[in-house]
Amino acid sequence: MVFEFPEPYYLFVDILAGDTLIGGGQATMMARSSFMGAYAPAHYLKQFLPKYSSLDEVQRKARAAGFDSWVSYIRNRTNWALNTELPVLAPGRP
Repeated sequence: MVFEFPEPYYLFVDILAGDTLIGGGQATMMARSSFMGAYAPAHYLKQFLPKYSSLDEVQRKARAAGFDSWVSYIRNRTNWALNTELPVLAPGRP
C-alpha cells in the first residue's frame, strides 16, 4: 500500500501508529465514532462482516449480543472503549 499526499503530512505516521479507534489515537479524536487509520485487526473483525460469513450468520450474532443489526454490532466491536476483546497496539487499556 502506498500513500501519497500533495504536501508533507507529518502526522500521518502517528495516525497509522495510533492505538485506538482503528488507528485514531487520543490526539486524533478517539472519542468520536469515526474510523481512522489504514488498518484494522482483520483476523478478529472478519467474524462480524457478512462478506466473510453469511448475512444471516452475522445478523444472528448481532441479535444474540443484543444489537438490532450487524452494522450496530460491528460499530461496537471496533470501539476499544466498548469492546475489551478488540486487539489493539497499545500496551494497556484505560
